[in-house]
Amino acid sequence: MGNRIVQFEIGCRDTKKTQEFYSGLFDWKFEPMGRAVIINPGEGVNGHINALGHEPHRYTIFSFESTMCKRIWTKQRR
Repeated sequence: MGNRIVQFEIGCRDTKKTQEFYSGLFDWKFEPMGRAVIINPGEGVNGHINALGHEPHRYTIFSFESTMCKRIWTKQRR
């Protein structure tokens, strides 16, 4: 089984327009948090929308669960 996605980020120029787009497409709910906007999809993995104010404006990041980090950390502590 693969590693599951635990969080995602959508980069954009305009968080309001991006919220409107995804709200209409998936019926996602949003909550402002500083410069970012938290995405609550209702079910599944939460994410956020972020406008960096510089390049790159359009990007997507997926964070996933990994046992590799735990193995490396355990080896380092021995």
